[in-house]
Amino acid sequence: VHTLDGIRFDVRGEIKLASRPSGRWPDSVRDIPVGRACRKLHFLHVPSRADQLPDGQELGRYVITFADGSEAERPIVLGRDVEDWWVAEKPESGERGGPVPAWTGTNPMAAEKGYRVALFRSSWENPTPDVLVESVSFLSAEDAANFSILAITAELGDCGGGLGAARIRNFLC
Repeated sequence: VHTLDGIRFDVRGEIKLASRPSGRWPDSVRDIPVGRACRKLHFLHVPSRADQLPDGQELGRYVITFADGSEAERPIVLGRDVEDWWVAEKPESGERGGPVPAWTGTNPMAAEKGYRVALFRSSWENPTPDVLVESVSFLSAEDAANFSILAITAELGDCGGGLGAARIRNFLC
C-alpha cells in the first residue's frame, strides 16, 4: 500500500484497456468488486499515447453499479483528470494547466528523451453514500488512448472511518 497525493492505494496490479479492438488488451473490464458504501472513490490511472489528443477528449469512463441496481458514470477526460504517461521533466501544475501527477518517476526510454513518467489521481463523489457500491466497470473510448488503472480506493467517510485500499488484480494474466 502506497500513499500518493494523500490517498492510500494498494498498487499490486494493472488493468490495461485498448482504445481499439485488440488481441492484446480488452476494451472494457466489467464488475470490479467494491462491496461497500463509500463517500468517494479515488482512481489511480494513466493513459498512454495521449500526447497527440486534444484537451477535453474522453478517454474512457467508469460505470459505478450500486446494490439497488442503479448506476452512475464518471467520464475520464484528458486535461481534466489525466495527462499522458510521459510528462515534462519538472511538471509543476500539469502539462496543460490540468491535473497534477500523484506520482512521478522515470524509466530509461523516457529519461533518454528528457521526460518523466506519471500517474494521476481522480476522484468521484458518491451522490448516495449510504447505498452500497457493488462494482465498478472500466470502459475505453474508441479511437482515444490506451488506458491503465492501477488502483481504486474507497473513502468511507464519517460512519466507517478511513480509506479502504482495494486491490486491483491483474486482468492481463
